[in-house]
Amino acid sequence: MHFHLMRGQPVFPSQMKFHLHELNVALDRALRLVDMAALTALGVDTAKYGSMDYSQRHAEYARTQQIAEAAHLLDFDGLIVPNARWACRNIVLFADRVPPENLGVVGAGVLVDWAAWSRRSKRS
Repeated sequence: MHFHLMRGQPVFPSQMKFHLHELNVALDRALRLVDMAALTALGVDTAKYGSMDYSQRHAEYARTQQIAEAAHLLDFDGLIVPNARWACRNIVLFADRVPPENLGVVGAGVLVDWAAWSRRSKRS
């Protein structure tokens, strides 16, 4: 989220507040692309993955959008994919395929301090 907030913003939005929530998600049929090799095999240029300027995001992610469209067409309810910038995975849900009873919020959530997060992430 920090990456997207900072693109095109001359000053970080000071009045906005964000809360982080943990979710329980039950998927019946997720397409799992668990590493960059899986994305490369499907034609994603992983050398540029997550590195292009935000203004070029449509060109960078065109292939991943096609993969998601194909997964939706093939009746998957979501994808599990590598994150472009961090050593973790993202879950992408197709909202029209995941019924509300398959989603649940765990706890009350916590307020995100983006300035503190940014300082910590630069050290790691």
